[in-house]
Amino acid sequence: MLAFTILIALASSVLVGIVPALAASKSDVQGALVDSGRGTSSGAGGRRARAILVTIEIALAVILTIGAGLLVRSFVLLTGVDAGFAAERLLTLQVTLPAAISTPDARRDFYSRLFARLESVPGVQSAGGTTRIPLASTNVTSRVFVEGRSNGPTDTFEIDFRRAVHRYFQTMGMPILRGRDFRETDGPSSPPVVIVNQTMARRLWGDEDPVGRRIKNGAGRHGALDRSRRRRR
Repeated sequence: MLAFTILIALASSVLVGIVPALAASKSDVQGALVDSGRGTSSGAGGRRARAILVTIEIALAVILTIGAGLLVRSFVLLTGVDAGFAAERLLTLQVTLPAAISTPDARRDFYSRLFARLESVPGVQSAGGTTRIPLASTNVTSRVFVEGRSNGPTDTFEIDFRRAVHRYFQTMGMPILRGRDFRETDGPSSPPVVIVNQTMARRLWGDEDPVGRRIKNGAGRHGALDRSRRRRR
């Protein structure tokens, strides 16, 4: 919208400024003065051209005004949209682990100590982590298979997914609607669990209860659904 407004403004400036200049450069000033002295109406063509330019300028101004109004209205509406998480009083940061922390056990130990130290800071209520912040990164998708179906080409679903650790959902203000959140006991030695939103639950199971159902991702691991969470799409 901003680029369109700038383009229209430049085009109208060029049109309104250059066309009269070209007309003036080609006009016969002496002949015009003589005709004017004789009371002729030879300047009618110039007046028509100016009237057309004024009309175009007014039309463009109306378009710009309407576009600006729609832009402001859209912005106001967007500020009131429920994105599915609470963005107030949140601080985000990106963590890149050094090469020395390379094993899964070392990474789990690092994040466990990191979140414990963050939550010990005065004023911090909870902390969590994710591979991608909502609405601020590219999508990563995977194909999933639903247990109990034929799993043919029409029975697989492409989903957007991300990894979450510690108290991520609590920190983001994403309410638990059914089942449970991740626990500290969830790990490599425990059965894998997944968390889905309402859109995925309705798409895959309709009105049925998704808690306890199982899906399999492209890597071949099954994950039982322990809850659904709300997220707007």
